[in-house]
Amino acid sequence: MPKIELRLFGHLRDYLPERGDPGVWISVPDGFTLDDLIKHLKIPPSDPKIVLVNGLHAERDKELAEGDRVSIFPPIAGG
Repeated sequence: MPKIELRLFGHLRDYLPERGDPGVWISVPDGFTLDDLIKHLKIPPSDPKIVLVNGLHAERDKELAEGDRVSIFPPIAGG
């Protein structure tokens, strides 16, 4: 099982499987995609606005590999 670094930002941190600031290392099954990860964490599909793997924008069908750093950002709001 590949181990990835999962980093969630803003209100998405509430979906981390354990406390981390801003993230944690987790194991995922072989062939697990970004979409599988988002569903597994029960993040509403419309919440992730920016999804990066190793600092690069990634499509949700991207398979995750050992050591990947996944960063998921919510919509940005400001005033």
